[in-house]
Amino acid sequence: AEGESMQYLPGFTVQCINPLCEARGQWMGRTSQNKTMNFKTPEGIFPSTGSYVSIKATVCLPNSLAGEMVI
Repeated sequence: AEGESMQYLPGFTVQCINPLCEARGQWMGRTSQNKTMNFKTPEGIFPSTGSYVSIKATVCLPNSLAGEMVI
């Protein structure tokens, strides 16, 4: 079944490649394995393009991951 292959969602270090997507309230980055990671940041935190941030993955989708920035 879908999602069975990734029951443990690890943390990632992600390079932020796009600024905030206002429509979804998410940032976009790439993992070291070149997977797309959409993530939310704590209020008032704005990572700059090209910076590296730590992300806790919360959702594994077929073509991307989603998560939250860890401070």
